Amino acid sequence: MDGKKGALHAPLPQVLLLYRHLPRGSRRRRPRRPEERPGLPQGRLDSGHLPGRHPPQGLRPERPTQRRRRHARGEIRRAHSPRLRRPRAEPARTPPRREAPRLHRRPDKTRPRKGRQGRVRGDLGSGAARDLRPRRRGTPGQGGRSVVSRLPLVAIVGAPNVGKSTLVNRILGRRQSVVADEPGTTRDRSYSRAEWVGREFSLVDTGGMEPTAKTGLEALVTLQARVAVEEADVILHLADGRLGITEADAAIARELRGSGKPVLLAVNKLDNPADDTPRYDFYALGEGEPYAVSAVHGTGTGDLLDEIIALLPEAETEDEVPYPRIAVIGRPNVGKSTLLNRLLGAERAVVSEVAGTTTDAVAHEIPAPEGSAVPGGRFLLLDTAGINRSARRASGVPYYSTLKTEGAIRRSDVSLLLVDAVEGLVAEDLRLARQIEEAGRSCGVLVNKGDLVDEYRIREIEADVAYRMTDLRPPLLPISALTGMGVDGVIPLAARLYEAYNTRVPTHEVAEFINELTARSAPPKGVKIRFATQTGTAPPRFSVFATRPNDVPDGYLRYLENSFRERYGLRGVSVRLRLKSSR
Repeated sequence: MDGKKGALHAPLPQVLLLYRHLPRGSRRRRPRRPEERPGLPQGRLDSGHLPGRHPPQGLRPERPTQRRRRHARGEIRRAHSPRLRRPRAEPARTPPRREAPRLHRRPDKTRPRKGRQGRVRGDLGSGAARDLRPRRRGTPGQGGRSVVSRLPLVAIVGAPNVGKSTLVNRILGRRQSVVADEPGTTRDRSYSRAEWVGREFSLVDTGGMEPTAKTGLEALVTLQARVAVEEADVILHLADGRLGITEADAAIARELRGSGKPVLLAVNKLDNPADDTPRYDFYALGEGEPYAVSAVHGTGTGDLLDEIIALLPEAETEDEVPYPRIAVIGRPNVGKSTLLNRLLGAERAVVSEVAGTTTDAVAHEIPAPEGSAVPGGRFLLLDTAGINRSARRASGVPYYSTLKTEGAIRRSDVSLLLVDAVEGLVAEDLRLARQIEEAGRSCGVLVNKGDLVDEYRIREIEADVAYRMTDLRPPLLPISALTGMGVDGVIPLAARLYEAYNTRVPTHEVAEFINELTARSAPPKGVKIRFATQTGTAPPRFSVFATRPNDVPDGYLRYLENSFRERYGLRGVSVRLRLKSSR
């Protein structure tokens, strides 16, 4: 036993001598095998295992957690000598991915990029088609609100699936209208603001006209297109160059010639600029010279816009006022379009018993109540497509309709959630309310179809809303869009929500109120709230200064938010509280 011990400690002076002359960085390296350390005899212990230097770890590798603890106690320090650092292993270079060849690739379209929350971003055209877009100026207004002024109106009409929405997107330079290969995608009139060579005008996208339709959804869509023809100053008749002249094109041309307004004929889907011979067949419609265009590639759109500008009347000069937005949202077939027509006093939206009739967000102007603090005295009312759980997983028109509705919620100032009184408050309604709250918008609940239930059912829904929407606590109004019951209170409710959405509270009032709240119920864990102030509006934002903001629980924050709502009339408004350190 003694021989073994002497044999074990005999070479220690030699190792200690070598250890003293090594750089300091090598003392803190992990234990290495003898073949890894040149200069050490075979069979000798590494300096990392010398007695008295480190805790007795034996020959086992040291765990990372143990090494961090020793480093925190000051027993070891990290190596700073770059000469002794182990070279980093280069990452394995993988060969580039080979994408499959894309069939029917269009050179002017970029692949859509997905951003946050699955939104599809990107523009329509690039390359040679970029020169054919109209030059657009920034839309005046505050906070992204649209400006609707009295501009010359250009209506694009034609048979179903001839490319009207694609041409609108090409002229606007953005994805404004929902586009799909199936006919009947667009059903309502959609108004947009466009510009070409310094001249601004309003562009109306319409659904496909079927003059022979007498009943059903096709007849309602055709009626909307005829209303756009009556309102327009210039009419653009779009036809399909691949199909040639159809019976629908001939019937539409006869109807447009009798309108007494300037009409331009454009033949779409002529993608080859060198071969425009199919357009000569359309002289038979009697609408003048047909212009060969390609809405997808943008060819011929510049010459067409020049002719449109030459026919436009002079615009009326007036002050441009940003109008606040009201978005009417809800599940499919709850009566959103019926409510819009009732508020406007006209059949502006297509109404059908078939769920999913509305496929795009359509904007209309409506006067605000007298005496309300609404800029310009008018609202911009948005009729949106219905959202349900299956639409989020669908593709094509339902998917893009859902994206347009979610975008309308983010752009609006007031969102009116329409609930079916017969079915009551369901999970999809709560998801829509959560989207409104996360977007930071104000919310009001409209219980539609109130004429089909009794007052006890209305009270039950009101209690359910108060119990399940504790974050917003929105006001509730029972209505009937079909009979007009309670509809007169919809716009005053939206005006009150808009005023609360832009509430500004003086700093001294906020400071005094926060002192009252903390005196009534102090925050837990000994946290002291020193001061509070309002830092913004739309939505109202408050900053609360506390000693330890990380120790304030979420329940106490909800207590502060609900107290602010009750004190300053912010029911239905998303209140933002931000905790900051007072030290």
